[in-house]
Amino acid sequence: MAKILYITQTGTRRRLHFPRYRHRPPPDFLTRGSGGATAHRRTSTARPSTPSMPSIGELLDPSSPSPIPLLPHPLPPLSSHRRSLAHMTMTAPRQEDSRIDGNIVGLRSYSFQELDLATNGFGEELGKGAYGMVFKGVVADTNQDIAVKRLEKMAEDGQREFNREVRVIARTHHRNLLRLLGFCNEGIHRLLVYEYMPNGSLANLLFHSDASPAWSKRVAIALDVARGLQYLHSEIEGPIIHCDIKPENILIDSLGIAKIADFGLAKLLIGNQTKTFTGIRGTRGYLAPEWSKNRAITVKADVYSYGIMLLEVISCKKSMDLKRAGEEYNISEWAYECVMFGDAGKVADGVDEAELVRMVNVGIWCTQSEPAMRPAMKSVALMIEGAIEVHQPPPPASYSQSLT
Repeated sequence: MAKILYITQTGTRRRLHFPRYRHRPPPDFLTRGSGGATAHRRTSTARPSTPSMPSIGELLDPSSPSPIPLLPHPLPPLSSHRRSLAHMTMTAPRQEDSRIDGNIVGLRSYSFQELDLATNGFGEELGKGAYGMVFKGVVADTNQDIAVKRLEKMAEDGQREFNREVRVIARTHHRNLLRLLGFCNEGIHRLLVYEYMPNGSLANLLFHSDASPAWSKRVAIALDVARGLQYLHSEIEGPIIHCDIKPENILIDSLGIAKIADFGLAKLLIGNQTKTFTGIRGTRGYLAPEWSKNRAITVKADVYSYGIMLLEVISCKKSMDLKRAGEEYNISEWAYECVMFGDAGKVADGVDEAELVRMVNVGIWCTQSEPAMRPAMKSVALMIEGAIEVHQPPPPASYSQSLT
């Protein structure tokens, strides 16, 4: 178990200095092969010359230049290649028609007039998503409540966002992922139609409620999100990195089940890929250190974001709101210090201390600086369930390492 040697005062900010972590046999979740990472030694910090992996929207939208060609050589006319491309699970739409065929993706295609009527002229605002506002509506023929995201930025980014979100969500089916019901791709209008979540977002539940949710409910929500990410990372063909896990993107249904939403920034790993290079995506305060270090991005970037969110769920405190000596203070450092000092009760009130320390340690493992040291989401779910032991973690990524 790590020990604190001393505390120094640097300027107005108190800093803790921890000894070098003494290595011992790694926890099972780092070696068991259940989707956990294997450490890769880097011989150079320079960015490889291999071109970056295109986003899903870039693969699907022929109007956007792709940094990686879909095929190694120029193609003759499309007609002569239809058979050779038939085996591909995802192909770019024809240049002359970038519209999404509802029959192909298995979703309902709405007209803009239908959604204008369903939302009463987009009158009831539910919130703001990655690229547009979200409105409540009711489908006239089924009387079903829906949430309609109306994309506002319909330049190059907006079109890619629309294609990406439709294609990614259409291929996923899990109780802890928000279900996409349909879309509108008519003229200048791009809208996405989701199932309606009457209990709003996890952010509202944690940070804007009169009373904090019960501990058991918070643990259940954390487990729901872990299972949803486990599905995205390891239970579908071609893992998906969500890239923006945070409480605002977790919605709660009428039964209290948490669902991961807002797939607009997601990255699809094709074939046997395990990592990709891409520009920074996500939200300040939840970004893994590798985003700012020009390093490959893997599913472990989601694990880091989940760890920050888990500590917020445990404490009902927003990471970016924490201050010490007038400076922003990373929630993983704060929680780790509370546990090390024997002040775990500062993290959450009215919770069994052993249970609280165990959950905090899960969050600290998820927020390790090195991706290889973070557990796979399958292991995270098992730790939350109490099915596997949670070892004492090393110190988490420092605030200066994680903030960009």
